[in-house]
Amino acid sequence: MTSLCAKIEAAKASGLGITLDDAELNGLLSMATLLGTITPARDADPDEIITIAEICAKLKISRQTLYRWRRDGKFMPQPVNVQATRWLRSEFSQWLRERSA
Repeated sequence: MTSLCAKIEAAKASGLGITLDDAELNGLLSMATLLGTITPARDADPDEIITIAEICAKLKISRQTLYRWRRDGKFMPQPVNVQATRWLRSEFSQWLRERSA
């Protein structure tokens, strides 16, 4: 985790983006879940549509990072609505649970 923190600090200092490998991404998501900064939606309708903006806000990442994760296969597969790029909240919650387990 120390190397991940150093990597994040270096990215912040340089003003550039950060690229995480699968282990780092899973570790970051696990840590965020443990700290309570990411929690699965409990009161929301599981079949509700969730937007890119909502996902980015929950993960505390930029759209650019989300697009890169999708391109690299680190984020959920195809969205429900390809034109508007939206997913089912239940699928997003499941994706979070799988990565934080």
